[in-house]
Amino acid sequence: MSETIHSYDDKNIQVLSPLDAIRKRPGMYISDTEFVAYKLGCEGYENAFDEVKAGYATKVRVILSEKNGRITIIDNGRGIPIGINSESGMSTLKAIFTIPHSGGKFEDSAYGGTSGGLHGIGITAANALSRELDVITYRDGKKRHLHTEHSVSCYWDDANQSWVKDPEYDPPAVETGDLNAHGTEISFIIDHTIPSLEGYGRVFPVETTRHRLQQLAFLNLGAIVEFTYEQGGETVTQEFCYKTWKEYFDAHVRKIDSDEEVYTPEYIFIDHMNEDNTGVQALLCFSSGYARNIHAFTNTILNQSGGRHVIGLERAIYSAFFNYGFTDDEGNPYKFEENDLCRGINGILSIYIKDAKYGSQTKERLTTKTAESFVQGIVELDLRKWIFKNQEIANKLCHAAAMRYNTRRNSERNVNLAKAVQINDAPSGSKKPIQASNYVECHSLDATRCELFIVEGDSASGLMKKGRDKNHQAIMLLKGKVLNSARVNEERMLAHKELSLLGTVIGAGLSDLCDPSKSRFQKIIITTDADSDGAHIRTLLQGFFGIYTYPLLEAGYIYVVAPPLYGATQYAKYKDYTAFGNSKLELIKEIEELPDTSSLLDLGEAEIAERLKGWDITRYKGLGEMSAEQTAHTILNKDTRLLRQLTVSDLDSCMQSVNEMMGKPTWYRKQALGGVPVMTSFEEALQDRPLSPLDMAVEEVDTTAMEEMDEEE
Repeated sequence: MSETIHSYDDKNIQVLSPLDAIRKRPGMYISDTEFVAYKLGCEGYENAFDEVKAGYATKVRVILSEKNGRITIIDNGRGIPIGINSESGMSTLKAIFTIPHSGGKFEDSAYGGTSGGLHGIGITAANALSRELDVITYRDGKKRHLHTEHSVSCYWDDANQSWVKDPEYDPPAVETGDLNAHGTEISFIIDHTIPSLEGYGRVFPVETTRHRLQQLAFLNLGAIVEFTYEQGGETVTQEFCYKTWKEYFDAHVRKIDSDEEVYTPEYIFIDHMNEDNTGVQALLCFSSGYARNIHAFTNTILNQSGGRHVIGLERAIYSAFFNYGFTDDEGNPYKFEENDLCRGINGILSIYIKDAKYGSQTKERLTTKTAESFVQGIVELDLRKWIFKNQEIANKLCHAAAMRYNTRRNSERNVNLAKAVQINDAPSGSKKPIQASNYVECHSLDATRCELFIVEGDSASGLMKKGRDKNHQAIMLLKGKVLNSARVNEERMLAHKELSLLGTVIGAGLSDLCDPSKSRFQKIIITTDADSDGAHIRTLLQGFFGIYTYPLLEAGYIYVVAPPLYGATQYAKYKDYTAFGNSKLELIKEIEELPDTSSLLDLGEAEIAERLKGWDITRYKGLGEMSAEQTAHTILNKDTRLLRQLTVSDLDSCMQSVNEMMGKPTWYRKQALGGVPVMTSFEEALQDRPLSPLDMAVEEVDTTAMEEMDEEE
C-alpha cells in the first residue's frame, strides 16, 4: 500500500481575489448551484424592482434566450450612477460589478433602507460566474458600457473587431445628448466551465421565473412586467400588471377546496405604510379548512420558510380574536389556541423593514427579532377594528377555532395514550427495544410468566439485577417520587417521564385504551422500602394504576411486595441459616417453635435472650441493605417471597376513594388521619370490599405518606 504524504508550508497558502473566491466556491454565495440561472437572474431583476418600489421605474423586461444562453434584464429606472466612486477610484458601474459588498443598499438615502439586497454580493456574483457580461447604464444624458469575460474587464479593439481583456480597463462615460434616456440593461451568459456549475443552468427555469415576476408585479401594483422566453422553438412574451392584491391572490395564492366554507368572502386587507418606507401589508382569508397557506415577503423578497414576521402575524390574529371575549351559546368563553385559529387561513404578508436579517444568503427565513413585534402591533390594531365591525363573522371564526381545538386535543390524547401499546406492535416472535437507562428488559415474550418490578432506589435495583431471572423478570428503577396522578391532568401525566415510560413498558395502554390482553406482564410488582418514603411512593403508584390502568387491577395484575422488616442470621460451623420476618415475634416463631403469644412482652427478657442465642438480628430500613441472596429470597424467588395482590370490584367506589384520599381537597384525609375508626391498608381495602370515603384507609405507615402529600401541596 502506497503512503500519501501531505505537505503544509508557505506555498500551500492561497490568497484569492474576491471574484476568484466566488468562482471557487459559488455555493457560499448563491446557495444552490443547481438553480444558478434562476438565482443570478433574480439578482438582476430584483435590483430593477428596487427602482420600481422607490417610484423611479414603471417597467421591467426579463428575457431568457436558450439559443445563446443569455439572460437579459432591462428597466427604465434612474440608471446606475455614471460618475466615479470615491472609495474605489473606479467608475461606480465597474465597482458594483467587480467589488463584493458594493452597491446602493447600505444607505437609507438610496432606497429608504428597505431594499431587498443586503450584502452587495448578488450582482457581483453574477459577474464572477459569467462567461461574459454586459451592463449598459443611461443617466444624465450619458451612457457607460461595461463588458467582462470570465469576470475580467474588456475593451473593444476596433482593429481586430474583438474584445480584449484588461483588468485595469474602466469604460468611459459617453455623451448621448438624450437627457430623457435613463435605465439599466444587464445581460450575461453563465460560465459552465466552472467545475461546480457544469451541467447546471443550461435550461432556464421558465415557470419559476414567471412565478417570481408575477409576485414582484403584484407587490408593485401598476408596474408593467414583460417576460420573454423561448418555448417549443418559438419566442413567447407575456405581460403582468396587477391593479389589486385580490387579482393575484385569487389566481396564485388561494387554496380553498370547494367543500370548505369561506368565512371571510370579503378579504381582510391591511395596508399600513410609514413615512420612512417601513410598513406592513397583508391580505387574509379564513376558511373551514385545516391547511395554512401564507406567502410571506420582506422588502419584496419571498421568505419561503416564513420567519419572525409570520410569527408576529399569527400572534396578532390570536390576540385580537381571543381577547375580544367571544362566547358560545351557553355564555362560556371559547377555548382555543393560536394554532387552532390560524388553521384554514390563506393569506399574503408583505413587510418593509430596515436592516433585515435572514437565515442565509438566499433569504428564505426572516430572523429579525423586531419584525415580530412590529407586525403584531400593526396587524392586531387593524384586526380589532375589523372585528368590531364584523362581530358575527368573528364569532363564527372563534367557534370554528374552538371546534378544531377540541378535535385536536382528543386526537392528541388518543395518540399519546396509544403510545403505551405501540411497544407490542413488533412482528411476532420479536420485541421492540425500550431505550431507557432506568429499565432492564427481560427476554421472554410470554406475558403469563413475565414479571415487572417497579423498584425504588439504585441500591435495591442493583441487587435485583444481579439476582433476577433474566428471561422472565424485568426491572424499572424509579428515580424519586412520581407525580400524584389524582392531582394532575392527563396531559401533565403523559409528559411525566417516568409515568409515561411505565405505561410504555407495561404496553397495555392507558385510560379508556387500557387493554389487559396487551400487557407485556401479568405480574406488575410495586417494590418499595418498608418506611414512610416507600409507603408514599407505593401510594402514588397505586393511585396511578387505579386512575389510568384500572382494567389491570380488575385482571389482578398489580401486586405489592411485602419486604421483611427484620432478618436473623445464625452462623454454624458448616452452614448458615437466615430467617426473615415483619416483627421480632414473627421472627422468633420462625426461628423456633413457640407457644402462641401476642407480643414479646409475654416472653421474659431472659427467655428472649436464650431463644435468640447465636442469632444476629438486623432491622432493615431499606431493600438496599439486604444482600443479593437475601433480595432474591424475599423478593425474586416465587417460592419464598410474599406478594399482596391488589384487586377491586367496583370502579366508581375505587375512583371516588382514590380521588378523595389523594386529590387536592384535604378534608377526607384529615378525617382519616384524625381518628376514623376503620383503618386498614389501601391494599386490603382494594382486595376485601368496595370502597367508600370513610372506610377507604391507609395502614399506619401510610398515614405519613398522606401527610407528606399535604405538605408538598
